[in-house]
Amino acid sequence: MSSQLFGKAAPANEIDGPYESFLAPLVKAERGGFIPICDVIQCFHETCGHIETKTSCHNYMGNIMKQPDRGINPRWIPCKRNVCDHSVIVTICLPGSCVQCETQDDHTDPLRISFDEDPTITRSDPNMDTIPSAEIEARILDYHKRAADTQARHRELSLRYDPNNLLYSDFSTEFFDRTARDFIEHYRQLRRHPGVVDPEQFYAEVRKRRAEEDRKGIVLGNRQYFSGGKFDETDLLCRLDPADTRLSGEQCIICQDGFEPEARDPRMMPCKHVFHWACISQWYYKTSRTCPYCRQGYQVMTLPRFLPPP
Repeated sequence: MSSQLFGKAAPANEIDGPYESFLAPLVKAERGGFIPICDVIQCFHETCGHIETKTSCHNYMGNIMKQPDRGINPRWIPCKRNVCDHSVIVTICLPGSCVQCETQDDHTDPLRISFDEDPTITRSDPNMDTIPSAEIEARILDYHKRAADTQARHRELSLRYDPNNLLYSDFSTEFFDRTARDFIEHYRQLRRHPGVVDPEQFYAEVRKRRAEEDRKGIVLGNRQYFSGGKFDETDLLCRLDPADTRLSGEQCIICQDGFEPEARDPRMMPCKHVFHWACISQWYYKTSRTCPYCRQGYQVMTLPRFLPPP
């Protein structure tokens, strides 16, 4: 059963890799479609009590493009801890035992080999082939609740973002392997302004993501920033009030001029170094995607198109 579920992964011709769960595309629609979400599927096996976890990486900038072997199929790239977004976890309860338990007497079984060699699949309790019955009973209660929560969230988001079941109806349909990118694009076409996102929703999600990255202590180089020009309000080139006390006595390292109250649009980078907008934009967009002072590099994506003001 679990092999059939995990086997639903598409050949990953998309650079983002395949979307395997039924929940992640809907959550991405809820968040506006601009932040990559990696898939996490947990399969709890009620007989043996083990949990098999399958991840599918969609972190193009922070993980996939940083692989030393650029020719590897994204299908086989495991997620990177503290860099990939694992906020969406799909839990499924299955009767029977996990693959390792089913094939414990035959390690040459092709299914066993495929699971053992897949870097995106892990099994809980690697050193415990037999889990105590009391622990299995406790896990049954826990994971049945998690599975119910997964289904409830799926129903809620389906009603909001896919009421006509255009994405897929169940695991067996041809729509199952459709990427979230296609789904989000389809969803946007149904909106009054296709191809755009709500700016308030976008910046709210960016703030939530930054708070989570701060909590996890993720370094600046592994974070994803957005930028699209002088008037964007993201935290890549954060606008400062010219009267901000942090500017007192400071100079723009590029032009060596100060930040007087009439200064030319001071901007602070995530590394906390401040420059005039005209100076840093020339440097960043034409010379180097780094801070000119500390050489901190950043992963940057273009801002999405925003809904026009009402």
